[in-house]
Amino acid sequence: MSARARLLLSPLLCVVSLTACNKAQQGGGAPSGSAAAEAPDSVRPPDDRQLPTTGGRIAFANLEAQIQGAEAAIARSPTEIDTRLKLIELLSMRAVYRARIADRERALSLAEAVVHDAPARHEGYLARSSARAALHLFPDALADLDEAQKHGASPSQLLSPRASILQAQGKLDEAWKLRRAAREASKSLTTLGAEAALLGEMRRFEEAERLYGQATLSYRDVSPFPVAWLFFQAGLTWQRAGKTERARAFYTAALARLPEYAHAASHLALLEAPAQGVSRLEPIVAASDDPELEMILAQRLRDRGDSAEAERRLAHVRARFDELCAKHPEAFADHAGWFWLDEGHDPQRALTLAKQNLALRKTEKAYELGLLAATAAGSRADLCAIGPEAQKLRYSGEMLRTIAASACDAR
Repeated sequence: MSARARLLLSPLLCVVSLTACNKAQQGGGAPSGSAAAEAPDSVRPPDDRQLPTTGGRIAFANLEAQIQGAEAAIARSPTEIDTRLKLIELLSMRAVYRARIADRERALSLAEAVVHDAPARHEGYLARSSARAALHLFPDALADLDEAQKHGASPSQLLSPRASILQAQGKLDEAWKLRRAAREASKSLTTLGAEAALLGEMRRFEEAERLYGQATLSYRDVSPFPVAWLFFQAGLTWQRAGKTERARAFYTAALARLPEYAHAASHLALLEAPAQGVSRLEPIVAASDDPELEMILAQRLRDRGDSAEAERRLAHVRARFDELCAKHPEAFADHAGWFWLDEGHDPQRALTLAKQNLALRKTEKAYELGLLAATAAGSRADLCAIGPEAQKLRYSGEMLRTIAASACDAR
């Protein structure tokens, strides 16, 4: 198994996923009284009888219809602001669940135009901040939040977007203060779930479990998107905690709500038999333009014994990562770095990308990539530079602590 698969596989930045989840939820405040404080047993996700939602394929069909309708309306009235803002939300939502990079690019282009055409409207800056953050343009995204506040956005509107960016940068304590404030201001599936996911990243697993339970109790809508998002975040938490079977149960539950949920499928595919993983990923990859998903499919094909098709897929992944690193270097330095370390057989290139990534974000996964790439490239200087930094990281797992502690040993 590759180094990428051995570590916790992280999806393309979920900053937008929280935004999309909020938009899909349409309300859903927490119930009053003691019920909100009593978390159900979160070892297994609630099933559809306990938490009924619309069928996932119907929900995706509705999303596609909304996008088509918004695109048609914009074709008729290209300068209309509110329709463009709505389309940005819809594209961002599809980008999250179907792993469509072209949707992220289109959302950013639309947001840039909205800010240009309506510079006094705070909604445009919020939309552009989310679109920029999804492509790891963190300083620009934070600057947009400041502009949104200047133009009338309320402080509460800025809590979750700012927390998402800080979390993506590895500033977990700062992000948690904002996540907690957002949850205290409005208890909902998204605020409770986002704080739970962050607590999981901080390895505060018991607190995370309690909030995941409260999040499911708080939901009062029937859209499957927020529920699938919550289950996927819980799966990430339990995989990080080393509870693989529990993680598998939550990934499976996310896909039961949304069969096309790309990153839930990719995580589950790494935990099941190769043939099953291939069958799960083939339709997902066909609807996505994210090379990381195709890389995982190629690995599962090779594990199944289909080396020729795996190599064909990997050639396409290689070209796609080259293209995306040229267009969006901030967003793809980490994903491409793992590719060149695992499948591209170019540890020096992986190390270059890993260092670019570390300049943007000081996360556990960024340090793991940096140290593994430096080890593979035989760069003791980089090991001695990255290792001590990694040891200072407050929230990290045993793997990172182990490789960081021995990074600068004589070689």
